[in-house]
Amino acid sequence: ISLVTGPQPFNNPETWEGGLGSWSPERGIWEVGVPTSGPMAAHGGTQCAGTNLDGDYSPNIETRLVSPAFVVPASDQHPALRFWHWWNIGGGDHGKVQVKPVTSTIWTDLTLPYINTSGEDWSYPLVDLTDYAGQEVQVAFYFLAGSTGQSTGWYIDDISLVTGPQPFNNPETWE
Repeated sequence: ISLVTGPQPFNNPETWEGGLGSWSPERGIWEVGVPTSGPMAAHGGTQCAGTNLDGDYSPNIETRLVSPAFVVPASDQHPALRFWHWWNIGGGDHGKVQVKPVTSTIWTDLTLPYINTSGEDWSYPLVDLTDYAGQEVQVAFYFLAGSTGQSTGWYIDDISLVTGPQPFNNPETWE
């Protein structure tokens, strides 16, 4: 246990190799470490964040993995959140990315719900933060599980705050 004062750093990128860092789980099951279920390996390095790294998540969970506060770059810099994620989520359960200004208590959804499964592969979404340009915010990975539908869960790795236009590779070779 330690008493921490002052602003906590937003590691950019956050790779989880140093543990939970300045992120905080809210009411829940988020943990950081080496997965032994689900994708069976982190996307990069050896550690990732997940709703349960060694089995199925529990029912009746509403939880967030919350970032430290950071200032979103100016809109002309095209700020966005990038991260790798893998999920296998039971029926009726879901995960989504949320944001809130530090002066607010209200979380706003940035993505549609992630449901069912991402398949065998990790995916790499781009989540636009332009509407929050210049504001100090926190982002969260929100997870909701009902009374049924337990499954492996949601795994997050290699989170980055990026700027600049995102390239369109022409042709896209997927390699």
